[in-house]
Amino acid sequence: WGSNIQKLKFTAQGLGLRSFLDWKIKGSLYLNGGYEMNYLSTIPNIPALKDLNGWTRSALIGIERKYKISDKLSGNMMLLYDFLHNDHAPPTAPLLFRVGYNF
Repeated sequence: WGSNIQKLKFTAQGLGLRSFLDWKIKGSLYLNGGYEMNYLSTIPNIPALKDLNGWTRSALIGIERKYKISDKLSGNMMLLYDFLHNDHAPPTAPLLFRVGYNF
């Protein structure tokens, strides 16, 4: 953020695209699957996004639990397995744990 407002700098670092599917198993338990593409480095220009080698891909499947905190706030927890974890450079952990909130 810098030391004062004059040194504030915004950058274009990272972009993510995600498709997913939620399938209700029982109650608040869901089967969750999806495909993601993440561009994790600084984006020099828009045409650079066409180079697919700069993207990290993930194919995910796992379970999700949705819960309600209050009338206006709900959340979810997911435990997902990434089938493409060995394709990442460097290889990443195969299990992902995600937490989300909706308000």
